[in-house]
Amino acid sequence: LLIGFPIAVLLAWAFEMTPEGVKRTESVEDGDSITGQTGRRLDFAILGGLVVVIGLVGWQISRPEPLITDSPVFDEQAPEPLHLAQSIAVLPFVNMSPDKDQEYFADGISEEILNALVKVTKLRVAGRTSSFSFKNSDNNIKEIGEILNVSHILEGSVRKQGNQVRITAQLIKADDGFHLWSDTYDGSLDNIFDLQEDISRKVTSNLKILLELETGERLASKMTSSVDAYDLFLRGRQLVAKRFGSSIPDGIALLEQAVELDPKFAEAWAALAEAEAVSPDYIPIDYNASIMRAKAHIKTAIALNENLALPYAVAGLLMDDEGDYLGQLAALQKALALEPNNALTIRWLGSSYMILGRFDKALPLIERAYSLDPLSSTNSYNMGTVNFSLGNLEEAKRYFNIHSNLGGRVSRLGLFILDEQGDHAGAIELFMRKFDQDVLRLGADQLFSREQAKTYALGAFGGTEQQRRAARDLPDNYIKGPGDAGAWQLKDQLIIGNTDRVFEILSAKPEFFNQFSGDQVWIQHKAFKAFRADPRFVKLLEQHNFPDAWQEIGWPEFCKPNPGTDGSRGQFTCH
Repeated sequence: LLIGFPIAVLLAWAFEMTPEGVKRTESVEDGDSITGQTGRRLDFAILGGLVVVIGLVGWQISRPEPLITDSPVFDEQAPEPLHLAQSIAVLPFVNMSPDKDQEYFADGISEEILNALVKVTKLRVAGRTSSFSFKNSDNNIKEIGEILNVSHILEGSVRKQGNQVRITAQLIKADDGFHLWSDTYDGSLDNIFDLQEDISRKVTSNLKILLELETGERLASKMTSSVDAYDLFLRGRQLVAKRFGSSIPDGIALLEQAVELDPKFAEAWAALAEAEAVSPDYIPIDYNASIMRAKAHIKTAIALNENLALPYAVAGLLMDDEGDYLGQLAALQKALALEPNNALTIRWLGSSYMILGRFDKALPLIERAYSLDPLSSTNSYNMGTVNFSLGNLEEAKRYFNIHSNLGGRVSRLGLFILDEQGDHAGAIELFMRKFDQDVLRLGADQLFSREQAKTYALGAFGGTEQQRRAARDLPDNYIKGPGDAGAWQLKDQLIIGNTDRVFEILSAKPEFFNQFSGDQVWIQHKAFKAFRADPRFVKLLEQHNFPDAWQEIGWPEFCKPNPGTDGSRGQFTCH
């Protein structure tokens, strides 16, 4: 328009329309010009165009809202579309600090921006595990967008020197690499939360998302006024997330220092609660003492900030040990209401339904968690388990293969599928490969010998009664020590027909049952079907309050009330 305007003015001044065509103005007699006629025609054309525009605007305002939108509204029964225009992955920001040990700080800033964005109802945010898997990656933006199924990427860098911080952030369209927005923020650690808040709001603004926030409500919380406490929090949380070796106890120690410096640091108390809750799954620790500490930290975090999602999620995670499944579902749904796109909370809610055998409710949640965080090996494992329990063996096998490729380890349930399909040789081969992996991971002194492993595999997968008896007679079951060393061993006992031993272990250690039921009890394998058909199974479920939950949320396909009863007092049958 700017270029064309002076040209149009020049042409209008220098030329005139005549019946013979366009002529220079000085060559046209006064009576020969038809400018007036063409001007009137142009007036009528403009008026007609205005009438059409007014009609279109009126129709646009009065037409009904579309029945289907691409807003990711949480619904247990209906997972969101796999790809949305308003979707984003937050990549780990690059550490540009002179001190290379400050990488935890750059990761922490990225994670806090991600945590702020998951609060936005209409924004689909890729999970941390998947986003952070591209740290130091050679993949380009388009490839990352396709893998994570997002339309936008937020990347940046952090430079920290002393108390001063420079954060550079840029929002990029994944399909063509177009930079929608970029900015550089200079500040001190004293206003770090304001920088995070500004970046989060700039992202939502550029994605044309209307924030539904109360007056004064923030996306990025002002966690603490103590710079040192915040630094300890970032260090501790990063260590706990590694879930390896001494990282969890080391992380807990740093988080404890953070809350000692600032006892009102609610987010640090919540991170402590999560660390204590998951630690028994990764390190040798007094289970009951760890869980009691987790519960105390949850109460403290909620008392300090009732709008934090994590303490409710961790509280829900722990409630299955008490048999309070309805309380568990309520707590996780509360957490999800506060952070609608938190992949971890969605996974935990789906896992709760898996424990109860309600795979019709679990499937859309597990699918949604997987779509948000596809590079999480836990999410692919859960997808395999749900499909195995629903009888979709080929689909389950596909997801267990994805799980193995992500984690680098053979999935035990994957070889159970081969056994159920009659491929006993394939199951034996896969079991021995897994055994060799575990020797490298745990050390040969922790396992029974390879010869014993072969004896077990021959008895477990299509073996004769003599071979199965030889497997049951092994002095140790996989890990040296008592057969009840871990809940995961229960499936190994079942697969060789040692059902009585499974009931003995569950009687002595009832806390194993919820871990066992979440991903093993309901699978479609003959050994587990026989276990569910055992009369003692009904008593086991009643002991753990399953019927009470089922009476509220509905019964699963696997168990139904006896005719003429409500299923209470053991009046139900499982198959």
